[in-house]
Amino acid sequence: PGPKARILVGFQEKLPEETLRQTILGFHGEIVAGPSALGLYTIEVPIRPERTEEVNKLLKDLRRRKDVVRFAEAVP
Repeated sequence: PGPKARILVGFQEKLPEETLRQTILGFHGEIVAGPSALGLYTIEVPIRPERTEEVNKLLKDLRRRKDVVRFAEAVP
């Protein structure tokens, strides 16, 4: 319960839907919007927004997965 952080994630083109879903489930995320015209999804994660260290660690982990993720940023 309580506020949750939101991140923007762009996945690699032609990524199987199963891989996309497994990736999101892997960090307990939930798609709340998207994909946008740029192919970005807004994903809510079970981390309080003020816990920037945890949010940044998640973003860093996602960015390492270049085979799956092409873009990952926090929603201000």
